[in-house]
Amino acid sequence: LPELQVIPQVTVQGTIASIPLQNSSKTLFLFALEQYDHHLAQGIIQLAWYNKAPIIHAGQRWKFNVKLKRPRNYLNPGSMDYVRALATHHIMWTGYIHSKGNELLPKSPSYLNGLELRERLGNQLNRLASDPKIAGIVEALTLNLTTHISQENWDLFRRTGTTHLFGISGEHIALISGIVYYLLRGAWTRSARLCLYIPAPYIASVGGLLVALGYAFLAGFEPPVQRALIGCFFYTLYSLGQHRFTAWQVWRYALFGVLWIEPHAVFMQGFYFSFLAVACLLLTQQRWRLKGYKGSLALQLSCLIGLMPLSLYWYAYGSINGFIANLFAIPLVGLLIVPLALVTMAVSSLSIAKLLILPLSLLISLLFKGLYLTESLASLNITWPIHSIEFALILIGALLIWILLPIKSLQRIAILWLLLPFFPSRSLIQWGEAKIDVLDVGQGLAVAIRTKHHVLLYDTRDRF
Repeated sequence: LPELQVIPQVTVQGTIASIPLQNSSKTLFLFALEQYDHHLAQGIIQLAWYNKAPIIHAGQRWKFNVKLKRPRNYLNPGSMDYVRALATHHIMWTGYIHSKGNELLPKSPSYLNGLELRERLGNQLNRLASDPKIAGIVEALTLNLTTHISQENWDLFRRTGTTHLFGISGEHIALISGIVYYLLRGAWTRSARLCLYIPAPYIASVGGLLVALGYAFLAGFEPPVQRALIGCFFYTLYSLGQHRFTAWQVWRYALFGVLWIEPHAVFMQGFYFSFLAVACLLLTQQRWRLKGYKGSLALQLSCLIGLMPLSLYWYAYGSINGFIANLFAIPLVGLLIVPLALVTMAVSSLSIAKLLILPLSLLISLLFKGLYLTESLASLNITWPIHSIEFALILIGALLIWILLPIKSLQRIAILWLLLPFFPSRSLIQWGEAKIDVLDVGQGLAVAIRTKHHVLLYDTRDRF
């Protein structure tokens, strides 16, 4: 595309490359370019369609008359890096569609068939669940589609420290692979002749890996899914008796594999939470080797403490009540809701799915009731921000010293390190002085004036 900041009017042709997010005001989707103004083009742009947009679907080919612009950040310190967030998903242009000059084109076979299957399954699940809240949770737990979870529910998950449960990760991949492994092994061992040719664990391991691979693509192949799939691959090699790997080797190879597949993962917060959480679990298991309920409590506590510095840095919020919420939410979601949701998705086109959705809805409602009860303990939570990534790294370093080097003299140093972020440098405004910030609000003017004891915000609003 031309090296311009804004292209007021251009004709683009291509394929809808995401499941459209449609509501009463607009339709938002990603568009894989094939042509612009009859010139060959390649790339992903984000488009919005206002003014009573028609129902569109993933995989359709369209010719649109659009206005394009390069995304721009607000210049205020500490605000979200919108440009980088889009670039993480390879989006360098955004735009909206004009009301005239748009045409649906004949469809051609493409790599987006898997995306169409995800959309079709998501629509079937939405029709099964009468409650949009239930449908959004089922979609997230089976297809990794989180667009139908309301902001109110995301806030509830954040406040109770259970956000990690509502997306496809290692737990789902292990569950799918494990079920296929035991089914294949049981079926194969019924024939002595087959077992003489190929041992049952070999067939079961490879079959479990192949099914996990297919499900990983169905779930969108996000970095947490990639990490789990790579772990599943090395476990298959282990089962085949070819190699032996330590847990830390698999962790490192998964880290390398994710960065090789998607280098932009380093800009995703979930990438750091995902790998750091696994590291916390491995460290705790190797350091204390607790069993039973003590082991479960120790693992939950290690994740809470280990992820706290990043939570305070990115969200200015630390969920202490999440320790309690996860004690009942993890088994409820992992052992009951996820398996039942996966079975419901697999038979969503059959009449039996209407019967399965009833107990699934009851379990999800029970989960929400437990989370609302846990939220009543929100006064325990930390609402204190860490403004500097250096301070977050200091906290993580101090925790590692405490765990890995249990030497008393070093533990005293770790305590001092833990105290450092609680005393950030502050600029004091003296009597008779004022600090003036002109804020970038995208339009109009906003000015904040701070004195020793007062703050004045002057905002002219937008011109219309």
